[in-house]
Amino acid sequence: MFKNLKLLWLFVLTQIFITTGSAHAFDPTAHLQAEIVSKQETLHTSEPFEIGVAFRIDPGWHIYWDNAGDSGYKTSIEWTFDKKVKILKENVTPTPEVFNSDGIVDYGFKRNVLYSTTAQLEDDPKAFSIFVEADIKYLICKDICLPGETKISKAFTLGTDNEPSINAGMFLIQEERLAKEDESLTISSIVEGDNYKILIDGLTNPEKIHFIPQHEGMIVDSAEQALSTSGTTTVLSIEKDTKSKKEFTELEGILNVDEKHFVKVKTTPEFKQEITVTLPTEVSPTEVKTYTVEEVKTDKTLQLTLLFAFLGGLVLNLMPCVLPVLSLKALSLLHHANHKLSWWYGLVYTAGIMATFIGFAFIMVFFKQNGHEVGWGFQLQSPVFVATLSLIIMMVGLQLSGVFHIGTSLGRLQNLVSGHGTISTLFSGMLITLVATPCTAPFMAAAVAFALTQPSEITYLTFGAMGLGLAFPYLAMTFMPFLLRLLPKPGAWEITFQNFLAFPMYATVLWLVWVYGQQTSMIDLFKLIIALFVVSFGVWVFGKTNVLSARFIKKIVGYLFLIASLLYFYFNAGVFDEYVKKYIPQSNISIEWNEWSIHEIEKGLSEGRPVFVNFTADWCITCKVNELTTFKSEAAAKFVESKGILMLKADWTMKDESIRKELQKHGRYGVPLYLMYTPENPATPKVLEQVLTLDKFKKSL
Repeated sequence: MFKNLKLLWLFVLTQIFITTGSAHAFDPTAHLQAEIVSKQETLHTSEPFEIGVAFRIDPGWHIYWDNAGDSGYKTSIEWTFDKKVKILKENVTPTPEVFNSDGIVDYGFKRNVLYSTTAQLEDDPKAFSIFVEADIKYLICKDICLPGETKISKAFTLGTDNEPSINAGMFLIQEERLAKEDESLTISSIVEGDNYKILIDGLTNPEKIHFIPQHEGMIVDSAEQALSTSGTTTVLSIEKDTKSKKEFTELEGILNVDEKHFVKVKTTPEFKQEITVTLPTEVSPTEVKTYTVEEVKTDKTLQLTLLFAFLGGLVLNLMPCVLPVLSLKALSLLHHANHKLSWWYGLVYTAGIMATFIGFAFIMVFFKQNGHEVGWGFQLQSPVFVATLSLIIMMVGLQLSGVFHIGTSLGRLQNLVSGHGTISTLFSGMLITLVATPCTAPFMAAAVAFALTQPSEITYLTFGAMGLGLAFPYLAMTFMPFLLRLLPKPGAWEITFQNFLAFPMYATVLWLVWVYGQQTSMIDLFKLIIALFVVSFGVWVFGKTNVLSARFIKKIVGYLFLIASLLYFYFNAGVFDEYVKKYIPQSNISIEWNEWSIHEIEKGLSEGRPVFVNFTADWCITCKVNELTTFKSEAAAKFVESKGILMLKADWTMKDESIRKELQKHGRYGVPLYLMYTPENPATPKVLEQVLTLDKFKKSL
């Protein structure tokens, strides 16, 4: 009882305080006031303490949240302490409000709001006080928008007393609208076309849910968010921002449920293909009939579905995903034309395809039985798998181009997918299936959807029928010798034809590299291209050194080049990233880049800081190499921090007249250009070399 009365008293005092203003408020003409406040009367010397900036906003005006929305920019607060302090949580805000003005949607606050920060003193436990300063940048809007920037400060007493302060009620008010993770809810998400769908299990009859994205460019903020239910699952449909150039692997934000329940969301959307299943008329959409293997002989619906699965696999041979890789088997058909066991290779090829299809079915059944959902082509959602597949197909292309030849050790490995023997025929069937999975041919959609609603044995049977359809043309050719005899006889022309067939392989690699870039980022795409180039060189060296007449030492050198290039590839493709992060200490220090402008240069020099300007572009290879080798290192970040250098980046990826003029001013007509300004000689910056090393960067000062 006494505790509740005490909290009520603190709440009343807080409201009185907000109404009467503060000693550290802004000019009233700025339409807001602010003060540094604390939850405890004295800040604890050995335990975490809570402080914050309390804003009081004039009626009708508003400031912006971390994601400002369609217009405006975020309210930022940078903290400075005169003691060594570790910040645990910085600038935590309650759930923002949504402002919709003629289709322009913003996120922010129009009432009194607290930006809270949790910190802990790291040293000097005997100190009596601590001085805190907050550097605030904001944009406040009504009918017009007014940008503002100011610094406020306050001294706090240090001690071990946890008595609440007069402002503690502010923190309690913030807690009511603070978004938190809710373990009672199961939240997942999928991508269907141009929409995200958030699936929520555990909510009871919500009337309204609104998703507030954490990052700009994730969704169309002004689009209507449709709420529906599917059984016990609540579904919120949100339109993706397809025009945004930003790439997101996670859907992160806040679910505002009926203005009383605020849930923090961070989920990785699964990519789903919308599939329509045509059901028999006597079966309701909510109760799909299941079948057994015994019914295959009698049930016409099941027979028709298996026929559709077969036809879908057959048509898959004509889809863009498969056509380039089918060239792997074109030469095999020529070689098998006069072979007595051509039928055997047809069976082996079919076995490879069907085994892979059934393997996919097994994985899907396993995930389904464990409460997960996967779709057709799910393995290509993994960037590591896409990178590995691009490597394999590139090496097949290099073998077809004659970079190395069957007969060397690596050639025997390549023979697994591009040769003409039993093992190579089996593996080529598997490879074609892996590449075929991004495509969905006619007839396949209904068959796949049907299979995933059935018991496991029917799922295997349906996928097996699709595999048989994909393999059928090759199988038919090998069982009909008169068709094979119509093909040209093997001869010298085969070498030219083999070289020609390498180009569909390279086209497939380009497509896979594009997919990888869509899944990751421009930097990761660039790293993959470099890695493929390195492997190409390693394979070329291997092919030159591993010939029958080569000495043992020469062959060892070739193997070392090959192994080194493959290791480089996989470290760049990210296969070992998680292991590196787990077992090798990683530095959290990195260079913070600011956008270049003449004003920023003058501002940095006026503060007595050196200013470094990096004129760069995404299409500039030298720029990217310099950034990876020079500026990504921990040593560079520590040097920049120790010297207090202001790092500015002038990005010339897109046409920019101001950057072009600045380049001309320094006698350059392209990038990269590196300039180091110093307070001692601000008018004449030092021009650094275009191929920049860390040592040269340090010597510029």
